[in-house]
Amino acid sequence: PLIIKTDEKSQVLPPMIEVFEPLQFDDVTPAFILENSASLITIHGKGFHEQTMLYIGKRKLAHITMKDSNTITGIMPAIPSGTHDIEIFDPYQHLELSKKLTVYHVPYIQKIEPNVILAKHDRTITITGNFLNTIQNVFIDNISAVFHHENEYQIQALMPINTSTGSIDIALNY
Repeated sequence: PLIIKTDEKSQVLPPMIEVFEPLQFDDVTPAFILENSASLITIHGKGFHEQTMLYIGKRKLAHITMKDSNTITGIMPAIPSGTHDIEIFDPYQHLELSKKLTVYHVPYIQKIEPNVILAKHDRTITITGNFLNTIQNVFIDNISAVFHHENEYQIQALMPINTSTGSIDIALNY
């Protein structure tokens, strides 16, 4: 079905008519964001137009831009962690569609122990911080390390045998 809008002020023949595709919400990118930081999100679907409105957790997104009738973007305000509804509202179709967006805590490292390790020996290091339960990968000196979560505050990682000597980089991917 197509939605037809007429211009009530138009007195000339023929009156202005706009035809819209039915609203459809396919996905949102990124699929998750970090808490308390404004983020650009992109919505993919169909039937978007200049009057389409985007909300997250009942708060309207800022700087909504329609790329085309299938893509719309907006700046999401800083919100706390959790799962929030992203809602698309079309005033002409009186239709509201929603999907979930997960907002994660930003993990951070407070300390790494021990801070001196002998080269060429398998050693376990302890990474302590906050919100470490969202970590998906640990890289030590650009080598993927075997690790496990002790809890949300601590990760145990095994130093790879091929780790270089000197200062090394530790990267946590979430």
